[in-house]
Amino acid sequence: MSAPQSFCTQCGQALSPESKFCPKCGKAVGATVPETPQQPQAPPVPQPAQAAPPPQAAQAPAAPQAPQAPPSAPPPAKSAVKGCLGRIGLVLLGILLIAFSLRGPVLGVAGTRTSAVVTGVKQVVNQTSEKMDHNYSVQYRFKAKNGTRYSGSMSMAKVHNTAKLPKKDSLVRIRYLAAWPAINAAEKECGVTFALLLGVVGIVLIVFALKPGKAKS
Repeated sequence: MSAPQSFCTQCGQALSPESKFCPKCGKAVGATVPETPQQPQAPPVPQPAQAAPPPQAAQAPAAPQAPQAPPSAPPPAKSAVKGCLGRIGLVLLGILLIAFSLRGPVLGVAGTRTSAVVTGVKQVVNQTSEKMDHNYSVQYRFKAKNGTRYSGSMSMAKVHNTAKLPKKDSLVRIRYLAAWPAINAAEKECGVTFALLLGVVGIVLIVFALKPGKAKS
């Protein structure tokens, strides 16, 4: 039995059984090729751990919006307050006119006649009487039976001719209550017609002031 065919371990050339060297590369038959020693591998360099990103601060939930308060009712208008005061003023004026209207008939029946001295005459200009209305107030002074002196006044309306006004220190006829001389009036103001007119005006003023106004929508 023939020996198995051998080959050069260097170049792979077929060798005869008696060959001691490779006819091609000259390597000795049977010699082994020294293995190149493997250099030890360097241990892997540990990678620095990446710092974890800082945790984001949790966003606070948005505060719920406070419910808006319903619009408050508007404050009462100044005109309403003025209107109320005006009504009260009309009622008081009406009561005063009614009381004044009763004074005339009482003095006309139970009053004592006398003469008074005019102490002054002036035109009345105010909120209810303008200068062009030609309204005047005549002040006078008289002496009662008890010897005490009292003062009073009378009104003269629509006097366009000032010559009709009594002069200062002139005399005018008046009436007064003997029991209460402070209640007095000019004799021409003691008539029933004048008193009735004042009473009607006073009643109209009170009714107008107490009349309910229409409610505004």
